[in-house]
Amino acid sequence: MRGSHLLVSNLACVVALAGVAAAGELDFPSFPAVPPGEEASLALKVYANPGVSGFVNQSGDGSVERGGFENTGSGGAYGNYNVMASWDEFVGTGSNIVQVIWKTSTGQRFFPPGATVGGLPIQFLEWRLGASDPVGFGPWVSGNSLVAATISSSVNGGASFQNFDITASISNPWNGTAVGTTLPISFFNLANYIQLTIEYTPVPAPGVVTVLAGAGFLACRRRRR
Repeated sequence: MRGSHLLVSNLACVVALAGVAAAGELDFPSFPAVPPGEEASLALKVYANPGVSGFVNQSGDGSVERGGFENTGSGGAYGNYNVMASWDEFVGTGSNIVQVIWKTSTGQRFFPPGATVGGLPIQFLEWRLGASDPVGFGPWVSGNSLVAATISSSVNGGASFQNFDITASISNPWNGTAVGTTLPISFFNLANYIQLTIEYTPVPAPGVVTVLAGAGFLACRRRRR
């Protein structure tokens, strides 16, 4: 996934708006929407029923800075491991993704057979992005048009996945959160690695188009009719 969403650092065709207005339509490649150093809260939560739940990572909805993995707390009763969490934004040619990863520090599965919460069998798992600290976007972004969202589980540390489309559960425009949706714990059976992927197209704030052009983020292409 990372390889298909390379950071856009420069574009071959940088133009002035007035000079191309008559020549054809302008295409705007995607651009970074999340500022450097941004933090967002990440957690995993399990449920026996709506009234009985608990966090997998003992620190709960703790904030994590974009970039490398951070220890978000012990797995506690579920195993002798720490829950490592990471998130970042990756900029593509037409859209961006925010990718979130939770994994066990030891490579062991998140949940042993018969795992319980509140003395009852675990039935569902919720992934939580931005519950207490949403992903923040720069002032140059007026909104984010949602493209797709997927939750994935892996039993081999991210080498292969089973995927589930959760696009309908994410707000559009996307507000930097993914909270309140669960899947049966069976989807995560044997998993030691969970990945959330949200794809979106950032929309420049008014007046930013000219800035993007000057900074080299504006590409042009004549569309023949």
